[in-house]
Amino acid sequence: MAVESLGTNLDEKDLRSNLLNLKREIKNGDQSESHLGTEYHNPVGDSVRGWMTDATESSSDNDMDVSEKRSMSFLEIKNIIKSDYEWYLSEADFNAINKRLEFKTDEVLKCWERYKELNEPKPKFLPFLLGNLWYNSRKDKNDYLAVVDFSMGAEANRLYLINMKSNKVEVNTTCMQWQWKDWIQTFSNEEGTWQSSLGLAQVPVSEKEWNPRNYHRERGHKDRNLLLRWAEPGFNDNILKRYIYIHTWDASKGCFTLPQNEIWHEVIDKMAYGGVIESFYPYPKYLKETNILS
Repeated sequence: MAVESLGTNLDEKDLRSNLLNLKREIKNGDQSESHLGTEYHNPVGDSVRGWMTDATESSSDNDMDVSEKRSMSFLEIKNIIKSDYEWYLSEADFNAINKRLEFKTDEVLKCWERYKELNEPKPKFLPFLLGNLWYNSRKDKNDYLAVVDFSMGAEANRLYLINMKSNKVEVNTTCMQWQWKDWIQTFSNEEGTWQSSLGLAQVPVSEKEWNPRNYHRERGHKDRNLLLRWAEPGFNDNILKRYIYIHTWDASKGCFTLPQNEIWHEVIDKMAYGGVIESFYPYPKYLKETNILS
């Protein structure tokens, strides 16, 4: 649309662009009378002057650089991760992790939007991110991701069972491991250590992969449990031969153990046939080397 009342041949798009440039120049200190009076003389009066102001502000908002928005969101993510784990990681650790995250900027930002919509109580963002990245890469999976944050105390509700289809936390409960230890700071992938392993693992989808001791027991049986297969070489690739399960016992030798109430039935039922589980702790070595961020 031509703006004839201003005595120019500029169309509306060009005028808005010029007005935006003018606003930037004014902000930078270029406010000379000659500049304002020559190019942008307004004979129509206050109504057009008001339109020019509104148009400039609107154009400024709409013209915000997409990369700037992404940078602001990414900075927010970095700050949240640092705030969550500043007691565990050094500045050098954070710098190394941030560089790894930058290789997956698009995926990280998508996960951030998803995380903001997740209902409370919810896990911290970093374990949620790692779980999402690996879950999304899988084809043979069901709707559930269980995030277990072992940086939280044993009495805390540190297992979050998330329905990835509806993006809802459906269960938040306790999860014990390694012989009732209250504050776990050591993990292992070796047999005989009785320690849990870090990383992502999955309940097999096919019944052919199920251990005879597995899910097919009468509901309510004490040792009804789920076998897990490993996902991360070097961190939990011995999980199968170490017989690491999801189960409900009073003791654990590295397994994920659930409280003996109706909650564990729900977790077992929903995780069966393809559920993904994450064992998380902010170890620098794990965060720098996990193939989830490769």
